[in-house]
Amino acid sequence: MRRKIKIGDLICYNAAGSKDKTLGLVLGFKPPQISQNYVCILVQWCVISEYMPRKEWGYWTGEDYTTGTQKVSAGEFAWHKFGSWFEIAPDSK
Repeated sequence: MRRKIKIGDLICYNAAGSKDKTLGLVLGFKPPQISQNYVCILVQWCVISEYMPRKEWGYWTGEDYTTGTQKVSAGEFAWHKFGSWFEIAPDSK
């Protein structure tokens, strides 16, 4: 059984072969809203790969759909849609 991700955990992005190539620190969660029916997770990415999750946009993220790139950079704080593609990093369990 997988342990539930919580604030302070080190996580990886387990999609597109990126599990062993990514590392991020969980800084927060945003519960579902009327206009957005899913949970979002705030991550500071330390190690990134070529393939990363898309950033969420909205007034609460500081991003909007007109700001251009959805690309994540190392050291950046980014909101993402939360899902099973995030896992606790293997060495931090």
